[in-house]
Amino acid sequence: MRKKNKIVLYFVVYLLLFCGYTSVNKVLAAETTPTAISETSESADQNNSTTLNESNQSVDGTTPASQNTSTSVKYESHVQNNGWQEEKKDGELSGTTGESKRLEAVNISLVNPEYQGNINYQAHVQDIGWQTTVWGGQVAGTTGQSKRLEAIRIWLTGDIANYYSIQYRAHIQDIGWQDWACDGIIAGTTGLSKRLEALQIRLVRINNQADPEIHYTSHVQDYGWQSNKTDGQISGTTGQSKRVEAFRVGLNNSKYSGDVIYQAHVQDIGWQNWVKNGQDAGTTGLGKSLQAICIALTGNIANDYSIYYRVHSRDFGWLDWASDGNVAGTTGLGKAIEAIQIHLMKKIDLKALETNSEVSSICDRKGYKNGVAVTGWKNINGDSYYFGNDGVLVVNQSIKKDDKQGYVNNLGKFVLSNNGIFMHGIDISEWNYDIDLTPYKDNFVIIRLGWYNTLDKKALRNIQLCEQLGIPYGVYLYSYATSIEESRMEANFVLNQLSHCSNLRVGVWYDMEDADNYKANRGSLVGSLMTNMCNTFCSILQNAGYYTGVYSSSSWFNYYLTNLNTNIPKWVAHWDNNDGQLHSNLSNMAVLHQYTSIPLDQNVMYVPLETFKLK
Repeated sequence: MRKKNKIVLYFVVYLLLFCGYTSVNKVLAAETTPTAISETSESADQNNSTTLNESNQSVDGTTPASQNTSTSVKYESHVQNNGWQEEKKDGELSGTTGESKRLEAVNISLVNPEYQGNINYQAHVQDIGWQTTVWGGQVAGTTGQSKRLEAIRIWLTGDIANYYSIQYRAHIQDIGWQDWACDGIIAGTTGLSKRLEALQIRLVRINNQADPEIHYTSHVQDYGWQSNKTDGQISGTTGQSKRVEAFRVGLNNSKYSGDVIYQAHVQDIGWQNWVKNGQDAGTTGLGKSLQAICIALTGNIANDYSIYYRVHSRDFGWLDWASDGNVAGTTGLGKAIEAIQIHLMKKIDLKALETNSEVSSICDRKGYKNGVAVTGWKNINGDSYYFGNDGVLVVNQSIKKDDKQGYVNNLGKFVLSNNGIFMHGIDISEWNYDIDLTPYKDNFVIIRLGWYNTLDKKALRNIQLCEQLGIPYGVYLYSYATSIEESRMEANFVLNQLSHCSNLRVGVWYDMEDADNYKANRGSLVGSLMTNMCNTFCSILQNAGYYTGVYSSSSWFNYYLTNLNTNIPKWVAHWDNNDGQLHSNLSNMAVLHQYTSIPLDQNVMYVPLETFKLK
């Protein structure tokens, strides 16, 4: 019943938004003000009544997890000439921007963790390279040596890693703010001799199913950047004749893929290029006003939400609401924007309401009708979805429908396979020399990254070619580890090399075999040891955000590797007659199957390509 009441409420809001209002001035390029957003917050907002403080102003519109829980992250930076700065937390800027000062060291720790575990981090330092991993408030980097930090990796360990993601981004010399990285992925650069100048770090709950929120801030004449505003609050001023010079917009708590994009029309400049997710639109330090703005959503979030916005324009006051990429403000009139309101609103599926759809929200992954759980196969907008006995949508699982094998993807949509196969592919190494990959543009490729701590001579060439041709690819490392410690070393070697991969779509694989008797000759051909090495390697890569599994023969999986962690996928080598033909289906055992080495290693994929996405 709660679901039905929510839908009725949204429908009422929808009617209020689009009914009963008249256009005022076509020159002002806007629609009418929805009653769902009032002006009552104006006076309060001018007194900076929001809970976020000024130190959060450079965050791209996100509220850290600690706003809703006691668990948070804190960090300190050692800055050139300044020494240790004061402690920062939950997305605040640590370091400097615009001063050309290097970060030299950092320490990071968790505050009031609600689960067991710790925070680990590793720094790449000038003239030193990657240092040893440290954790829980220890210093990474150097002090008193005038050496710049160049890159950093941060990840969680223990139980807390199952519930939280650690996200971070770096401000880089000559580059500025990079995109956000997370869970062990490298932020910064290596090999370019560029200093880190600032960091932001935040803790985010995994699988947060809260509704997405919009956050925004404005750079105001004489005041600078204001504190972050949310969901219809006023950013800027009214009645003070202060121009807005720039603005930023970001999303928080989003369970959807996609971005918020926006552009600004600036005095004496005109329309700037589109930017996204917390980047600056407009100018600062030039004394130029914003005169008009456009904001839109991209990706999956645009399917379920619209973004509404309006501006307070000099001499005109509040203009009408615009939405989804339409213009708010004026052009050619010289009227400065003085304040902005932005609101995220869920779209109303009028057709579903009219037909009393059985599924209240496919994005909520639950289906109800008259308070009773929907179960079994359902057709929604022409696609098939399967709901379990509890009414919960089944996702990421092999499944049969009408005796035909297929797979339900991460959105629950059923994808039919071709006799259980979704894609064909090859795996290659330097032994294949300068292989022409053009014939495999419609296939997938898995590239040997190297072995132990040595890079394959053709790895970078093959990676670049796959990216140029748009071929989905993964990488694998042939293991020579004979101990748990060596498997950790191999995992870190792979992590450092993955900076070369910008579009990894078929995962990272740990090749566990003994083709040259290296393991046997050293007494390490022991099932429990090799299993633990696989578990260790995969855990490190998975915690860094990569889809990671183990490659081995079917006999090894059945004899040596019987106790792999249940979350480790398998790539099985089973050649039968090795005559170039596929004779067996091993989809019950593995997601990938190498079935022959003729004319080169051939593979099939038993799950959709999207299965191998980063977490």
